[in-house]
Amino acid sequence: MEEWSTIFRWLNLWARKGIIRLIFIKLSSFSDSKYLFIDGTIVRVHQHATGAATEENEEKGKSRGGHSTKIHLAVDSDGYPVNFELSGGQRYDIVFC
Repeated sequence: MEEWSTIFRWLNLWARKGIIRLIFIKLSSFSDSKYLFIDGTIVRVHQHATGAATEENEEKGKSRGGHSTKIHLAVDSDGYPVNFELSGGQRYDIVFC
């Protein structure tokens, strides 16, 4: 296995170019859409990340607990991911249904 930094650089490059998103979209097209289950979870943003230079498409929200991001995930009846969205941590799941 190569060094972790090489792997990180490739994954980071693929993420920035949208390749990982395209792979996800292609694989999710094979899902069983009879039932969809939707849930969200909150991820706290580290305090040092809140003031860093950021890109416009980053989703960070401010709440009583500090800065956070919410991951909204829809899975099919087999538990495979179909779609996901990122939002500020204070957003409700129903907004993305």
